[in-house]
Amino acid sequence: RHGMRLDAADQAWHLSTPTPYDPPLTYGGWNQCRALGMRIASLLDAREQESNAGSGHSDNGTKRKKKKHKVVIHTSPFLRCLQTSVAISAGMAQFEAPKDRTSSSRPRTPSQMHSASPKLPLGSQKRYRKTKLRVDAFLGEWLNPQYFDHITPPPPSSMMVATAKAELLQTEEVDTFTPTTTQRTSGGSLWNGANNRAGSSRESPLDDWSHVTNALLHAPIARRDRSNSASSVGSNESSGRKSPFRPKSPFRHGHGFQPLTSTMPKVEASTYYPPQPHYAISNSDTIPRGYISHARVNTVNVDYHWDSSRHLQEWGDGGQFGEEWSSMHRRFRRGLNGVMEWYSQHGSEERGEDALGLEQVMTHESTDDDDQEDLVVIMVTHGAGCNALIGALTNQPVLMDVGMASLTMAVRKE
Repeated sequence: RHGMRLDAADQAWHLSTPTPYDPPLTYGGWNQCRALGMRIASLLDAREQESNAGSGHSDNGTKRKKKKHKVVIHTSPFLRCLQTSVAISAGMAQFEAPKDRTSSSRPRTPSQMHSASPKLPLGSQKRYRKTKLRVDAFLGEWLNPQYFDHITPPPPSSMMVATAKAELLQTEEVDTFTPTTTQRTSGGSLWNGANNRAGSSRESPLDDWSHVTNALLHAPIARRDRSNSASSVGSNESSGRKSPFRPKSPFRHGHGFQPLTSTMPKVEASTYYPPQPHYAISNSDTIPRGYISHARVNTVNVDYHWDSSRHLQEWGDGGQFGEEWSSMHRRFRRGLNGVMEWYSQHGSEERGEDALGLEQVMTHESTDDDDQEDLVVIMVTHGAGCNALIGALTNQPVLMDVGMASLTMAVRKE
């Protein structure tokens, strides 16, 4: 189920929006769902470790493949469920598996520490995998008229799905806090000399290069061959000639900060680091601007072409206004059966509209041949929908109050 919604924290929120039927999450709800994503990742990691602990060779002598999980999220088109899905994906990308301390507990000699080679070469460290996100109309809210006595009811499910995909396309910049500092005159030279420009000022902490200059003054000069561009620049500098390929130094002639380029390949992070607010914020406040876009860009692969209400899936729509409890249960049961049948015959990357496989080529991720992928489907929906899904899984009538950002896990029988 989705996390804490904003209209529950602000009772007058529906008076200030044109879509009172579609409230977003609060900042506390966002953190709830991120924690839920980390919980899901820890459960999947425990299952992988348990399965791989017995891996080795089978009875016929062949090597068993290691188990890996491929995650696909199916979400309701309502905004609170979209944000919950992105937060779950961000939390899963934040998860760090506990490191094995058995080998690190042994004392190592200095010679062993000096001769040890890194486990992963530079540029080959494994990055967290993005989760596939698909919007389904059948996972929408129960259209009970009592829910919408004082607010406008939602539009048809086709409009809700289109609005959800448009929402996922939006990008926002992250709000950053920049402290203002008073201008002051520098008391000493950057190079610990006497030739300091009078009246120089620092407009921000980024202009403080003292830690950089200290490192440069004590850094040894590296000698390289003539083919290396660094040695060529150094030779031109020593001979009095100025290389046109060398960037201007930020320490000369009062120039401001300029980013230094590097030819070293950037190492992708193995875990996702979300932006954090540097100011006091309540759990009942709105999510800071840009946080959702930042998580979506870095952790989610949205399938914009997916439409399960049409051919080939035909899992049904989101119901009609005035929907009965039994009709809502049939809607979710039909959709769940469609999900099970679809993924039993197709992979997570396959869809009917992509006949040429263009998306698979663009989003292809290299996998080890020794790994066996197990598909994990996460369904994000509302409280009534959770009752319907649990009832469809257990084949029993269910009527319970499902908690916010709660998890119900089911394993398919072989």
